[in-house]
Amino acid sequence: MSESHSDHNGHDHDESNNNKYEKNGNTVNDAHDHAHGGFLGQNTELYFAICSGVFWFSGLILSFIGGVPESISTVLYILAFILGGYFTLLEAIETIRNGKFEIDFLMLVAAAGAAALGK
Repeated sequence: MSESHSDHNGHDHDESNNNKYEKNGNTVNDAHDHAHGGFLGQNTELYFAICSGVFWFSGLILSFIGGVPESISTVLYILAFILGGYFTLLEAIETIRNGKFEIDFLMLVAAAGAAALGK
């Protein structure tokens, strides 16, 4: 990649050996073994986070307005959940594939459990 460290805003890139592991006889550094951006450009994660917040807040507001079906708020909450957790899910899957276990995975499990319980 030709990106400099200043292009990596938004998440940590630990340069210690904690992010290094062996893969096919080569040392891989997790800190720089991933792509930035998405189909909306380099700020895709930011756009997803903003949309997640907008959907969540809209669902919250609509849940207090009388005469609005509860299903509309539920759909907005589900959209917020999907958009807010998409990149975290991708990152958690990748770290599990690399034999690691991080807090992102636990947060996803907790969020999914709370959603299943209706909390």
